[in-house]
Amino acid sequence: MRTRMGTMIRRATWPCALAMLLLPAASGAAPAVRGNWADGACSVAGEGWTAGFQRGAEGIVLESGGVRVTVAPFGQGSAPPLEACAVTREGDAAVAHARFGHDDGSRLMTLRFDEAGLVALTPGPGAAGAELACDVAVGVLPGHRLDDVLFFADEFDGVGEVHIPSENWFAALIGEGDGLLACGWEGEGAGISLRRDDAASAFRAIRLAPKTGPLYLQLLAAPGLWHCEELQLDYLEKDVKLDWHRPVPAAYRTQLTLRGQTAARRTYAVGSVRHERWAPEVGFYVWPAWFDGDQACLHLGKRIPPKGRAVFYPFVGADASMWGALEKTPVAAMVAARAAARAVPRESARPPTVGYIVCWGTFLLRRTIYAAGAQCREKAFLDEHNAFLTEAVVEVQRRHVEYARFIETMRGRIQAWIDEAEDGAVRGYLESMLAHVEDLDEQHRREMVAFGGKTPEDHIARARANQERLAELCGTPGTEVFPECYELIDQLNRLSAGHNEQTGMRFGLLNRAWAHDAAVEAADLPGAVPYAQDIRAAIRDALNLAQW
Repeated sequence: MRTRMGTMIRRATWPCALAMLLLPAASGAAPAVRGNWADGACSVAGEGWTAGFQRGAEGIVLESGGVRVTVAPFGQGSAPPLEACAVTREGDAAVAHARFGHDDGSRLMTLRFDEAGLVALTPGPGAAGAELACDVAVGVLPGHRLDDVLFFADEFDGVGEVHIPSENWFAALIGEGDGLLACGWEGEGAGISLRRDDAASAFRAIRLAPKTGPLYLQLLAAPGLWHCEELQLDYLEKDVKLDWHRPVPAAYRTQLTLRGQTAARRTYAVGSVRHERWAPEVGFYVWPAWFDGDQACLHLGKRIPPKGRAVFYPFVGADASMWGALEKTPVAAMVAARAAARAVPRESARPPTVGYIVCWGTFLLRRTIYAAGAQCREKAFLDEHNAFLTEAVVEVQRRHVEYARFIETMRGRIQAWIDEAEDGAVRGYLESMLAHVEDLDEQHRREMVAFGGKTPEDHIARARANQERLAELCGTPGTEVFPECYELIDQLNRLSAGHNEQTGMRFGLLNRAWAHDAAVEAADLPGAVPYAQDIRAAIRDALNLAQW
């Protein structure tokens, strides 16, 4: 059974952490209501968290483990103080109706608290949304299917308000490592922004303005819940153990730069053990981040260099993570459904795999049956295998047709936006987005040519010709045909598995970098944010079909 969110979780070894997860929770226990508003103050409290209401205060104070967030409605004009509050028990929840200011020009908010401190906040009349005041060191726009986008205050000098695309969830890493605020909302188009003062090292507040439905908020706290590591040059080409241990048994993420591909930060899951991985164009490499027990480790090199900073934050796998905090809300299902994979359209059923698929399977067949000159004896089996390889090529090329269709669609859509744009800065943003389309198109065409054809139809025709020739050769006895069979099957393997991996990886990589840039480049252009949202949604949908 899970531990409750918001509880201060002490740094623990895995056995201790597992024991904490297995502790029984008081299911159905409502939060406690304390104090009396008639006396000027009251609070709602659960295990490890409180929400305080004080007459005349600037906002409602959420607190967990020494981390505080002040919640207040925002609207036109200066923010009025909290003037009235009524807190009631409704089943397993506590509900607070708060009024800021007097009747004329007041702003209303309703907050519903569950036992674990999850808040469902609904702005009422007079309130455009909620302002969440806290020291936000890093804003995180999580990316299901896309890379996460991290917003650091010191990267926006001279920008008083950083605007962020609305994708139904957001997280703020608070203070110096002990707090995380997970935010989610239903419906479309909540305005999100991070507000900062000049020369401040952190954002001072988050503004969220949902068009429909409540905001869901969860304040999580634990010593060292998240960590920022300044990467040093002497980290290069060796295992480095960091002076930080994760305090909760969650799956963490971090951000690192992949040199030679894009300038955007890439999102990496922090592994549970040190391991190597293979990738097209890269080969085998040591995965850059993992935990040795609970201690964070890095292995950086020329491909993933020690550049900038790496932020470790809990993403999923425990209540004390940004995804775990929202799993009890409708937001989780919405986000997951939006990133569901789509199958490549097929014209007919795929032939069976006959037990020997691409890559290693084709190598085994070449070095055994074909090398021994036994292709006549095994002709029926080999014909079936070659039909599978050919259909695999066809399927890959259908995916590439979808890639090309996406590129053309986005080119036309963004050009139309440029033609309609009246603001010069927004037009410049859209022209930058169009440059991403052109780069994507150029590199995709380059990958197609590298595999021996300009169009998907070229590759399919080549695969079918190889299949027909192999059918002839498999009816020819002896080993004389082995070299030609070897080459034809190698071509089919490259056109199916190799083409799919390399071209799909390039397509996915460039699109994820584009989605990152779409969000970051719109940060100081509120008029560009709706375009950023549309571009990122289109990229996400395209990647739902992609291999990588």
